Amino acid sequence: MPGPTDEDLKVQMAVTIERLHVLSKEMSQQLMRRDEQFDELKQEIITLKKHVDNNGAMLNRAKGGYMVILGLGALLSWATDLWQKVFKLFS
Repeated sequence: MPGPTDEDLKVQMAVTIERLHVLSKEMSQQLMRRDEQFDELKQEIITLKKHVDNNGAMLNRAKGGYMVILGLGALLSWATDLWQKVFKLFS
């Protein structure tokens, strides 16, 4: 039985080249979709980081307010003690 002819080999080569071309297009499209998904994910991470930074700033402000309240409480306690000592001194 004779082997494939030159014409058969050319047809097989053309079919193989066409399949490779189709696969190349599909891979290129997949890479583009992956890049788009990566960019979307990157934007989500940036947005999340901004939210975390904003929440951290809000927490720092709340912590600062709490420290002010503690400081005012200590000042009021000191003033009350001083007033009691002055009152005892003149009573």
